[in-house]
Amino acid sequence: MTWLYDAHIHLSDIEYEHDIPLILNSMRKLRIKACCVSMDYTSSTKTLELGKQSDFILPFIGIHPEKAQNEIESTLKLLDENNEIISGIGEIGLDRTYTNSDEEFVKQEQVFRTQLSYAE
Repeated sequence: MTWLYDAHIHLSDIEYEHDIPLILNSMRKLRIKACCVSMDYTSSTKTLELGKQSDFILPFIGIHPEKAQNEIESTLKLLDENNEIISGIGEIGLDRTYTNSDEEFVKQEQVFRTQLSYAE
């Protein structure tokens, strides 16, 4: 039987916290798997836990451009330590909206390139 895939969802968001059992049950019944993407270390750890809870969750670990100035080393360490269970890299990207200077954009670009190297 065919599965459907949600290509981008943030089930680690606090808004879903109390509904996760219901969501997972619905996903099972409807035969849906979800690429659950992260934005930073906190959402990455939650996403990994969700991935361990259910085969319907495909954990994607990454750093959103908005978070590229923050604690990226801890998120990269999660990538290293969990590369066997991570399904992909995400969030990932470049977005000048979240920078106030050329230096911040350079940092964002470095984070982007680092994540690309993990994706390869």
